[in-house]
Amino acid sequence: MIQFFAAAAAVFVAYKFGKIQAGIAKQQADTAILAAKTARNKLKFELFERRLVMYDRVYAYIDTVIGQGKIVAESDSEFLTSVRAMGWITDRSVVDYVHKELRDKMIALSMLTTEIENMPVPNQARAELGIKKSVLQATLYQEHDALARVFEPFLKLEH
Repeated sequence: MIQFFAAAAAVFVAYKFGKIQAGIAKQQADTAILAAKTARNKLKFELFERRLVMYDRVYAYIDTVIGQGKIVAESDSEFLTSVRAMGWITDRSVVDYVHKELRDKMIALSMLTTEIENMPVPNQARAELGIKKSVLQATLYQEHDALARVFEPFLKLEH
């Protein structure tokens, strides 16, 4: 009879330890799932932050070019470095827009400013170029909205 109680006690203890082990395993699995979600959210946030920095750099560069009327070598180097890195954290459409469309307008404004600066002061052609420059600056200013639209899919935390 003692052997029966010993066997029953052994079965009970094994069953209890098994339940405890199963509970620990479930808790570890839940913790691993939570850690994976946290890591994924952290990655999304870091990617968002990097994209936002790029967006801010391009936005500020537009303002610099509009304000100065031309491309400044130091700012331009920083801008081009940002554009190269953009391809890794956005897609080709963003890089193409910034590097081709936006930059072409900035170059046009810079060339127009240089042409105006090299003309004699009292000159009808200079006045006409000044009007063209103002229109081009206004067009560049409107690029802030276009830039926001191009970057919009990449400036969301759920992307």
